[in-house]
Formats: sequence, C-alpha cells, structure tokens
Amino acid sequence: MNVSLGQLGDRYDPEQMRRRTEQIERAFTQVLSTETASAFALLVAPDQSVWKVTVDAAGALHTTKVPKGVPL
Repeated sequence: MNVSLGQLGDRYDPEQMRRRTEQIERAFTQVLSTETASAFALLVAPDQSVWKVTVDAAGALHTTKVPKGVPL
C-alpha cells in the first residue's frame, strides 16, 4: 500500500494535519481491521526514507527510521 501525503509546510497547520490524518486513516481502513491488526507499519517518506511506526499500550505512536534492505 502506498499513501502519498505530499510535502508538509514549514509551520504546523492543524487543518493540514487533520486532512493528512484522515487520508492515512482511509488508506489503512481499506486494508486493516482489528482482526488482522499488525504490530507495526512501515511508511515511506517523500524523501524515500523508510519509517517503522508502532503504538504503545497508552496509544502513543512511535517512529523509528529503518535502513532500506534491512530485515525486520
């Protein structure tokens, strides 16, 4: 699954962040459910860097940069 979010502006924009969050939610809703949940997701940034996204028991999201080609 690829979700292109485009470039972010130089300053935080709550409306832009809301739209991006909804875009991610729509994309994930199409392929994931609570019955097929995964422990992490890999996302590709506009600069092609790869990020592993996880969630802790409190619901906080955490990101870790992942070198391309490294097995998880």
